[in-house]
Amino acid sequence: MGAPVAATPRMALLCTSANSLRLMVWCRCVRADLQTMERRLQSRYYSDLDGFVADMQLIFDNCRLYNQENTPYYKCANTLERDFQTMLKELPRP
Repeated sequence: MGAPVAATPRMALLCTSANSLRLMVWCRCVRADLQTMERRLQSRYYSDLDGFVADMQLIFDNCRLYNQENTPYYKCANTLERDFQTMLKELPRP
C-alpha cells in the first residue's frame, strides 16, 4: 500500500505519524469524501454555504458514529471539526 494521501496538512501529519493501517484507510476514505465535495464545489452543486457545511458535518458525525471515542479516527474527526468551525467563523458574512 502506498503512502497515505491527506486532504489537509493536519490530516497528513496524523496519517504519516500514526502506526495504524486503519487510520491510513480512514484518511483515504475522508479524502474520497472531500474529493466528492470538491467536485460538487466545482460544479456549483452547493447553492449556499449551509449545504457545504452539512456535508462536512456528515463526515465528522459518521466518523464518530462508526468509531469508539478513544480511537485515533474519533479524535481526528474532533480535531478536524474544531479547525473547520474556526475557519467558518473567520469567513466574511453577507
